[in-house]
Amino acid sequence: MNNVPPLNQSWASYPARLPLRILQFGAGNFMRAFVDWMVDVLNEEAGFNAGVIVVKPTATGDYHALRAQDGLFHVLSRGLQDGQRLEQPRLVSCVQQIIHPYQNWEAFLATAELPSLNIITSNTTEAGIQFDESDRFEDAPPSSFPAKLTRWLYRRFQHFEGREDRGCVILPCELIARNGDQLRQAVLQYASHWGLEKGFSEWLAKSNTFCNTLVDRIVPGYPEDGEQYCRQALGCEDALLVAAEPFHLWAIERQPALEGVFPLECCATPLQIRLVDDLELIRLQKVRILNGLHTIMVAIGLVHGLSTVAQMAGHKAWGAFLKKVAREYILPTLPLSTAEGEAYLQATFERFLNPFVEHRLQSIALNSIEKFKVRVLPSLLQYEKMSGQQPDELLFVLACLLQLYKKEERPFRDDSEAARRLQAYWHHSKNSLPSMVNDILADSGLWGHDLSMFQGQTLNYLQALEGGGSGW
Repeated sequence: MNNVPPLNQSWASYPARLPLRILQFGAGNFMRAFVDWMVDVLNEEAGFNAGVIVVKPTATGDYHALRAQDGLFHVLSRGLQDGQRLEQPRLVSCVQQIIHPYQNWEAFLATAELPSLNIITSNTTEAGIQFDESDRFEDAPPSSFPAKLTRWLYRRFQHFEGREDRGCVILPCELIARNGDQLRQAVLQYASHWGLEKGFSEWLAKSNTFCNTLVDRIVPGYPEDGEQYCRQALGCEDALLVAAEPFHLWAIERQPALEGVFPLECCATPLQIRLVDDLELIRLQKVRILNGLHTIMVAIGLVHGLSTVAQMAGHKAWGAFLKKVAREYILPTLPLSTAEGEAYLQATFERFLNPFVEHRLQSIALNSIEKFKVRVLPSLLQYEKMSGQQPDELLFVLACLLQLYKKEERPFRDDSEAARRLQAYWHHSKNSLPSMVNDILADSGLWGHDLSMFQGQTLNYLQALEGGGSGW
């Protein structure tokens, strides 16, 4: 970039050093635009007064750009909010320290001795919360994230001599069900595997709170117009500018230790950090509505020549189709009030229509059969059970899904067992479409259910698609 200074402490109005209160494993686009952005808002508006220590969870890379910018970066919230276009940049300044445990293991462990630190967050990918029996206590560091965390917690236990008030609230952001429970189990496994004293396991269970969470925010990362935006709107060079949609949700299963952790009542900006009694309901809402409509878009859109989520949602016919499916077949099968369901649907369509996000259908098409089973099929089956009627629109989606997997050359790659199984039916159909459809739908190993009751209508739609029409 020409004629603009780099972003660092000398350029920015840097705040006073903050108490180191949060240990954060991972500083990719999502964590910076989600956790760090929220912490920064709370610091400014609610006196949260929390500094973040970023830990590199893997051996590769060094967060060089983050170091060069003294932990500073901008988050640009871009999209639709209440029907209006929003572009809102924020300079995030809560990252105070960056540690690479593969380069300085002792510096990482030493942070366990900080009395001010009481929150731990992480995003180490869905595969990050795993127990690996090859990790040894004396490794510096061990390979897995739970093993590193166990070593850190053990150092804290030893330093503070097992004091109950020196435990931590642990908030994993990995996108797996019951992520807190799974992380706790892995840490306890390491404690047992390494033969650590019983008192440590008791301290883990009694003084530390592992929270189950669900996170939701689309974070495209560095925007296509990033250089121009930095030069014209920010007046500085920011290699870590990260764009994110305005919508965000951090749902955390309620536990006593969480009360008062986030001073949301003092914050002017409405942050969607929600303590909930039933995290499963939040997960179900997201999976069936947001993710379910994504999977429906893939099946219809890629068969009918559309390429993005926004094209589908904004299409006169298909957009209306999606809303009808949601209102008639998905929302009635969820334990939501009409007002709650409609509000979530409206927010979902604002996200779909975000003019700043090019969410390509190809990028969300992987494992579409398995996704259909989890995201769409429960609504289909529950609607049929509740009403005694077959959901025509969802059977059309099923026909589109079968059509999508007909050819070996698809606009996306899917080497799953389900894809190979469905393709084999097409390969051996011997031009008998009715018997093939019946065999596919009766295959409970493929769907988890015998769907042959839906053979007639699904066949009608598939024959129309095979004939070259839209099928609807």
